[in-house]
Order: sequence, then structure tokens, then C-alpha cells
Amino acid sequence: MRATAQSLKVAIQAGNVDQVIRIIQERDAAGNPVVNINALGGDFPSEENAFLYTLNKAFFHIITSEQTFRILDALLSTRDRNNNPIIDLNVDENTQGAALERILRIYERGCEAILYYGDYGAHLITPAHIHQIVERMINCRDNRGNRILNIGACGYGSPLLYAIGSGDPAIVRLLLDLRNADGSYAIDVNHVPVMGRAPLDVALTGFSRIDFQPNTDIVTMLRQRGALTLREIPPEQLARQQEIDQQEYERGLHQAIAQELAQFPAAQLVANLPDDVVTPADRFNQNPQNTHLPEIERTVDLSIAQLKKRYANKTKPSFDAVQKEIEKLITRVKTENTRIFSKEQIANIEKGFEFIIRSSTNTIHAPSKLYLRDIIVLIWMGIHDKTQLPAELPVNDDNINICIAAREQALLDKFLAIATTYPNQSVTTSCLGGTRNLIVSTLDKAHPDVLIAPTTEAIQELAIEQIKRVMLDQLLVLSLEKQRSILKTWDDDPLSENPAATFRNSVKDEVRAHITQYLGTILPQAWLYTVFEAKNDENQTLYDYSPKPIVHAKLFELIEKINNMPNACNEVKFLKDMTARVFNDNQDRAFEHEYRLILNAYNEKIPTIQLALEEYNRQAIEREFQRSLLSEVQKLNRQEIAHESEKTLHVLYKLSEKTPEINKLIVDLNKYVQNRLEKNELKNKGGLVLLETLQSIRDGQFDFQKIKTSLDEITNKLQTNSEPDFFKATLRSELKGYYVRAQKLFEFILENKAATLEKNTARKPGK
Repeated sequence: MRATAQSLKVAIQAGNVDQVIRIIQERDAAGNPVVNINALGGDFPSEENAFLYTLNKAFFHIITSEQTFRILDALLSTRDRNNNPIIDLNVDENTQGAALERILRIYERGCEAILYYGDYGAHLITPAHIHQIVERMINCRDNRGNRILNIGACGYGSPLLYAIGSGDPAIVRLLLDLRNADGSYAIDVNHVPVMGRAPLDVALTGFSRIDFQPNTDIVTMLRQRGALTLREIPPEQLARQQEIDQQEYERGLHQAIAQELAQFPAAQLVANLPDDVVTPADRFNQNPQNTHLPEIERTVDLSIAQLKKRYANKTKPSFDAVQKEIEKLITRVKTENTRIFSKEQIANIEKGFEFIIRSSTNTIHAPSKLYLRDIIVLIWMGIHDKTQLPAELPVNDDNINICIAAREQALLDKFLAIATTYPNQSVTTSCLGGTRNLIVSTLDKAHPDVLIAPTTEAIQELAIEQIKRVMLDQLLVLSLEKQRSILKTWDDDPLSENPAATFRNSVKDEVRAHITQYLGTILPQAWLYTVFEAKNDENQTLYDYSPKPIVHAKLFELIEKINNMPNACNEVKFLKDMTARVFNDNQDRAFEHEYRLILNAYNEKIPTIQLALEEYNRQAIEREFQRSLLSEVQKLNRQEIAHESEKTLHVLYKLSEKTPEINKLIVDLNKYVQNRLEKNELKNKGGLVLLETLQSIRDGQFDFQKIKTSLDEITNKLQTNSEPDFFKATLRSELKGYYVRAQKLFEFILENKAATLEKNTARKPGK
């Protein structure tokens, strides 16, 4: 049944989260949402707008805090086909305010009720959910990274007033730290809304409650930002503010965003370029606010969760210990003069790290319940974890050290970015949320648990990795016999009756459910449909062609290496027979045991195989030379043979008798040169010159004058023992033997050239 606005209202009121997600993700043929979540129908905005409608149901205890959070999260994540958020967070209902003011008013009243009535007035939405929702709202961005929330939209009060009234410093800090595109603070701490209360007044006296106790942390934060009481604010400033409020109200959301963009020079520059010049990556990189895109926020959350899980049972260093290690790292970069960073950059690195130290306990990351200092410790452990390297990096001591050094440099790069996010502002450092995201991105793709996905395409790649991971997990719970039968038939026809097809179908629903839950609403529904449901002309889906699960990476790598070897000898065939038996159903050995057996056999036979491969390659070179020789002869035979070409052709023809001898000389001399690259430069130079000449002869490129000169030099050197350099470099080494063999070959070539000249001379009178 096609979704309707009424069916969405019913699902929200029932707290049916899965049904809500299904309805808001349903699209028509053009890719547009079937239900307009901003126009559900009703007499008031709180009935029209799905976000406000959900808050309304929470306010009247109709749905739980968990249901409210999940529905609001889904609404915030729902996007149109251009990847822009659909929900309108700025719709206002008289003095009730827009969405942010409403949710903070609910929170403030919950805090007040608990203060007066204990459990009777418990929170309608829990503090943890409030924190996550508010952070998602203020960081909800369009496809260019611009905030869609008009932070100035307010009714009788303002978001900041109700945040202060809640007495929660974390919420106040979130709002005070919010930035515009140019890095300036988004909230004016001296803005006075309709109710006529300045933020500092509310922090000092509450909303006129007799027993109110000021929160010293909140008062300090406001004072540090330059907050004034109502009496301290100049009258002309209040009058100007009211005028600006009216202008903002009339201008509306889209013009407010345009005005914000105009403040940022880079964004202005990009806006003036032709569309075909500006790529999505250009637009993304031009705006520092893109660190708050939902894709990045979600994958940062997932990465923190993975790191927290991996190091849960490991002994963790204290933040103080990590701080000292990082200070040593910065000092080392300064003193070693590596030229990676300039003096100015190092100064900014120190500034960025100082900002982290000051902010280490200012705010908590709601999904993981970790402070910034805790996240720094996890990242530092990840940087120096020698067991967790990128999958494509071969494991050895050199690569481990290189990887750790690269991670450390990436961390310093993030400190630099934190300090220089807004270079033209008095406060240049990034916001707390952006700082956290930058720190986590230190290990992006450099650690198996951290993958930051800034685009829809990157999210899709992450989803594919999750498909592979879930399939592997499901495969490993089966018996070894079933695992082998599945892997053996993995590449067979997916529509045929085989163990692999049966396995894929059996786990399909679980795979889809996992990636949907894992990535949430940032995963495009159109992609899910394409992978799991859309069928080609042969009635197959992309899911049917999922890559084979890697049950044992080293074993699979060794099997591929062996199967790619040419059949140069019986030892290779023996190893290939071993690899073929790995997936036999009747085998009951563990894959680790199979790996050890094949590896031992490989190590035992590889010396013989290498010799056979050398001979195989030599013969391949010889065959290729003969083919090229024959091709050259045929080519010259089809043309009118000029005098010089006739000489070359005759020599080529006669030289074909010497093909094995030439190839053997080149192979031997090349091996000699390679073994002595760093031992004796003089010997090596002579050998390289001779090798170059021989290779040109093998390739059919004759310079008879050069050959004659080389022959004269060789003959002279072999007959003259009085030259100390040559005597030292040649006559006492095996290189002399190569010179003797080359001398005979050069003489043969020149003799055949002379024979051709005699033939042509005798033929001339008859022409």
C-alpha cells in the first residue's frame, strides 16, 4: 500500500519507528519522497511538520524517549535526490518557536520538574537523547556543508535561554561553540528575545524561581564570551537587534543561508565558477563545516565505537602520559629539522594541541559516553598498535615503522587543521565537534576500525565491506565441510542449485538488516534496492555476485600466488594440486593447518621452482626473439631491399643460428652484473656497456660501426695486460670470459656483413 501523510502520523503516534522509516524513505519513479514530511496536513505547524508533530507526541507522554529519538534521527537523516535534508527545522508557530527552541523548552521543563517533584516530573526525553538530537540538529547540513538550522529563529524565548534554564553546561557549550561558515560564533550571547530576558540574567536568576541556584560553569562560559545583563546592554544595541530580528524573519531561511555563505571567501569564489569547473570534491573541501555532514558524523561515531570495543580489555595509558608522548613527538619534529612542517605550522600544531588539552573534558561524546581526552587515548593506542595495519600493507618491521610514523604525522596534521580552520577570525580553532571528528580521522583508512565516509559513494563502499564482514561471520559458524563446499562453488551460476547460492540466500535478510542498522539512514535506500532487489536480464541481483569471503587471508594469498605460476616444472604442478584439494568437501583439516602444509611445501620446493622459472623465462625470451626475428625477415622480404637493409637481413638470417648462444650470453652477463651492482663500479660499467650492445643485437638493431669499435676495444684489451685498471677490473674476473664469448660473436657478425658486401659487388655489373 502506498504511503500517505496520514499513515505517517499514525506510525509516529504509535511509536512504530520501523514503519516511520519505511514511509519517509519511500520514493516515486522520479526519486522524490512520496510523503512530504513538512506538509502532513493540519491547522497548525505542529501538525503539519513531522519533526514538531513528533515532539508534540513526546510532550504528551504518547511516545517514549527512545521512540522520539529514533524518529527524529530518521527525519534529520532523510534526504532528497540531491542529497539535501528534507525536514524544515525553522518553521515557527507564533510564540512557540522553531524546533530547537521547542526541544530545549521540553528539556528545561523536565529539569525544573525533577527539581520540584522528583521522579514525578521525570524527563519526557532523556538528557542523553537530548544531547544527541541537539547535536544532530545544529550540525545538519546540506550537500555543500551549509547548516540548514536558522539558529536565530525563536519565539517567546530562545534556544540559548532554555538551554541555560536546564542547568546543563554541556548543552550550553554546544550552542556557544556553534560556528558560521566563516568561523564566527553563530549565537549572540547578548541577544534578547521577546520575553525580554538576557541570557546572563537567566543564568544568574533562572526564570524568576525563588530557590534558583546559578550554575557557575554556565555563568563563567557566558562571561568569557562577553555576555552582559539586560541593564548592561546599551539601549541602541537592543534597538538595532530588534531591527535585525525583524529583517531575519522576513528574509526567511534560504536568504539567511545565502548571507552566511557570502561571508566565507572560499565559498564565494566557488559559487562564481562555472558548474562544469567545480566538482563536488571542490565544494566539499572549500567549506570547513563539512566535518559535520551526517555521513561523517555517523562514521566517526562508528569508528569510535569500534576502537572502544577493540581496546576495551587493553591496559590504557592515562591522558597525562599520552600528553607527554605527544609533546615529545612535537619536540622531535622541531629539533630534527625534517622540513615536513614550517616553523609557523609547528607553532599552529602546538596551538591546536593546547586547545585539545583545554577542551579535553568540556563535552562528552554522547554515543560512546567518552570525553575528548578518552578519545585521544584511543587514537594514540591505535596509532602505535603494530597488529592493526591497513589490509593491503605487507607485514614486516619496515612497513610497521613506516605506518606508525605516517599515523603520527597525520595526528600533527590534524592539530594543524584544528588551529587553522578559520584563519581570518579572532578565534581560529575549530569547534569541539569538529575537533573530535578531525582527531578520529587521523586513523582514517590507516587502521582497520576507522573509516570516515564523507560522501554517498564512500558510504556505499563501507556498506560493501559490511556485507563481506557479515557473510564471513555467518560462514565461520558453519562446519568445515560446509565452509569448503560453499567456497568451492562460490563462482558457480548463482541461479543454480549449489551450496554457495543456498548460503547467500539464507543470510540475505540478515545482511541487509545489519547494514541498515549499522549505517542508519545515511545509507541511500536506492542503493539498497539496486543491490538486493533490482535484477538484470538473467534474473540476478548484484548481491548474487558478492565477493568470496576470505576465511584465511594468508592461505588465500598463497593459493593465488601458486595458481599464477607458469607450469615450469613438476614441483609447481604438485603445489597446484595441493591448493585444489583445499576446498574438497571431504577435507576436515582447519584452514590454518592447510596453510601450514602448503607453506612448508612451498618453502621446500621454491629453490627448484626458481631455477625452473629462470629457464622457463630464458626460453620465453628466446621464443620471443625468434618470433620477432621471423617477423622482421618476413617484413624485409615484402619490401624492395635496399643496400643497407640487405646487409642487415643477411646478418639477421645468419644470426638466427646463434640465437641460443646470444640469449645464454645475455642471461649470464645480466646475472653477473646484477650480483655486482654495488661491489665494483668499474667492473659493473664494463659489463653494462657490453650487455647493452648484446641486447641491441638480439633486438635486430645493428650499428655495424659500433660493433666494429667494440670488437677492436675487446681485442685490444684481451691482448694488452699492461693496463692496470683493465687488468684489475677484467683479467682477474669472470668478466673476461664474457668478453671472449662476445668477441667471437662480433667477429661472426662482421664476417657476414663482409660476405654481403662481396655478394653485392659481384652483382652490380649485372644490374
